[in-house]
Amino acid sequence: MSWREIKNSMAFKRIKRVGLSTFYAAIAAAITWVCVYTVPGQNLDALAHTASKAAKGALLRIDTYLLDLVSIPIVAGVMAIAAAVALIRKRWALAARAILLVVGANVTTQALKHYILQRPDLGVDIATVNSLPSGHTTAAAAAAAALIMVVPHSWRTAATWLGTILTTLMGASVLANGWHRLSDVLVAILVVATWTLALAPYEKRRRRAKRATAPKDSSTHSAGRAGANGAQTVLAALGLVSLAAGALALGSVILEVRNLTSWAIPMTPADLDAWILDGTGIGLAWGTWLLTFGLTALIMRMLDGLAS
Repeated sequence: MSWREIKNSMAFKRIKRVGLSTFYAAIAAAITWVCVYTVPGQNLDALAHTASKAAKGALLRIDTYLLDLVSIPIVAGVMAIAAAVALIRKRWALAARAILLVVGANVTTQALKHYILQRPDLGVDIATVNSLPSGHTTAAAAAAAALIMVVPHSWRTAATWLGTILTTLMGASVLANGWHRLSDVLVAILVVATWTLALAPYEKRRRRAKRATAPKDSSTHSAGRAGANGAQTVLAALGLVSLAAGALALGSVILEVRNLTSWAIPMTPADLDAWILDGTGIGLAWGTWLLTFGLTALIMRMLDGLAS
């Protein structure tokens, strides 16, 4: 059996998904442990939290409208729309998968936040109630993933870009308004990624064959395909660059703090304000937003490739 045949086999796809799902869950667990249960992690989270609030004006009040949108009726409405699109396409199982994705991701987030995780008081900041993962970010990312999963192939790239932008803006909004910490947002996106890998349908070769034999205007189809592929490549590239830039911004802050003090010493609110006023704030705020965009872009791009 050739490598191409192995790569296209259902067994290989299942192994790949289990591996990726485990990888995302492990990253979420690592972020949770460091940022919730250690002093250095809480310090970094608190710095990013304070910086994002200081840079709130950069969002041009978009955050106000987005935060008002997320509610139980809105989440239910998105599920209904995703199910309706799948049913119109006569994809009954796909409708069930989309609903389960939205429900599963949101229930997981609420269970983790309210019943499983406890944030210890390590003396870093005043707010010691656990807020990880972010419910608003989970709702936005799950809604975007569900819609990407159910829309026809010709709409999927546009849906992927739209979902990436809306999820990023939601993450930036909860950060800028002080509702959540950076770790809350990143873990919320990873929760959705894990559910997405479990529920996105496998591409069937017979569906590809059917599309290949359908009569089309070859020039129009080729141009559309090239445009979609280009947009997907651009999104993946922007995601990687944004992740790198965000990591660089956080890394520079880590080194700066380490050179002047110790990460093992809890930062008080006065310490946090002093660091932000010292010029660290704007760069760190953009770093958190770039990390959010980069992670979201790569996961939504992954779903674009997984969905059938």
